[in-house]
Amino acid sequence: LANMVREWRQRWDMGDLPFYTVEICPFEYWWVKPSVKACALREQQFKAQSLLPNIGMVCTNDLVKDYEYWQIHPCMKKEVGDRLALWALSKAYGIEGIECESPYFQSMEIKDGKVIITLAHADEGLNRNVQIEGFEICGSDSVFHKAAYVGTSGNRVTVQSPEVKEPVAVRYCYKPFQVGNLKSNYGLPVIPFRTDDFPLK
Repeated sequence: LANMVREWRQRWDMGDLPFYTVEICPFEYWWVKPSVKACALREQQFKAQSLLPNIGMVCTNDLVKDYEYWQIHPCMKKEVGDRLALWALSKAYGIEGIECESPYFQSMEIKDGKVIITLAHADEGLNRNVQIEGFEICGSDSVFHKAAYVGTSGNRVTVQSPEVKEPVAVRYCYKPFQVGNLKSNYGLPVIPFRTDDFPLK
């Protein structure tokens, strides 16, 4: 993706032409093995914006209905366009006071059997502290379990599971189809992430 942006910018001779992309939506890739390859693709889409200036990505993790797990083109198109517009207004046109970037994983701390995740671009806080979906936690066996407790405070998320006494890693919505419901107070969804680098299987 970064190479393509470089190529297009060079051919059009327009300097750091703004380039905004859309994360692939949650979808049940039943024929792909391992199925989490779709999650790895989302990771790479997000990483591209750190490789070059003037690149941004719209997160779509919340823009699907529960029944759309086999719908590769889900119905909420206007919302995608709205989020792209936020990027353009904020970054390309320089209009102040418009938040366009989704919260994303910044760091983690393990303490007393809990994992505390710090998110970037969530300085104004997160939209909920109960019934948060999508978090998983694992120990040294690399077996992930659904988080039994998830709580938020400011830009931090605390995750815990009675099945994981000594946590090692956390994942959020790291599945082909997993609808997330954790957002910034600006209504922008947390970008799916993993804190591990385990081989995909």
